[in-house]
Amino acid sequence: MAASLRIVPANQVSWDDLQAVVGAARCHGGRCFCQRFKIPDSQWRSLSDDERAHRLRAQADCGHPGSGSTSGLIGYLEDEPVIAPRC
Repeated sequence: MAASLRIVPANQVSWDDLQAVVGAARCHGGRCFCQRFKIPDSQWRSLSDDERAHRLRAQADCGHPGSGSTSGLIGYLEDEPVIAPRC
């Protein structure tokens, strides 16, 4: 039986699931949280990992499926979050 892959908008997933697939990614000396290309170089190193995570959570609007906007997608293999294409 083939595994089932489904792609879900980030606002329809939990913050825990989003963190599971992007939280460990490191980029240029910090945890990226899909913010590397959204934050100017001059500000990148001055922001903490927590601030980058806060920005991603606000952009994705996790846990609010009725939200009118979101940033990102999460892939699930069966019921396990496995991929997050670049936000």
